[in-house]
Amino acid sequence: MYALVVAKGGPKLTPGVLDETSGPSSSGRGLLKTKGENMRGFSDMLSDSLERVVVDKTGLTGVYDFALKWTPDLGDTPPKDNDGPSVFTAIQEQLGLKLEPQKGPVEMFVIDHVQKPSDN
Repeated sequence: MYALVVAKGGPKLTPGVLDETSGPSSSGRGLLKTKGENMRGFSDMLSDSLERVVVDKTGLTGVYDFALKWTPDLGDTPPKDNDGPSVFTAIQEQLGLKLEPQKGPVEMFVIDHVQKPSDN
């Protein structure tokens, strides 16, 4: 899991407004934009994008407009845009935040038994 914390130098966030236009405006591999989102919601969106749990430990309580662009790690396939920053660098440079690897409890769904349904 990752902890989202404030980087040295402090946050570089744009204050947002919570209204009917709030929420994600676009997201995908290497792009995340949202308006009027709190840090918990942003952490959840990062979790979805990174496919790993991200926990908000910034202590920031407001709502913000986020625009984050990075070069996604595609495993063995080299990225098309090699000039872009990694997600770790992008979060620090663009938002003044930092992702720190941590160990902690993670929710899991475990199936301990499966059987075919009986004929009725």
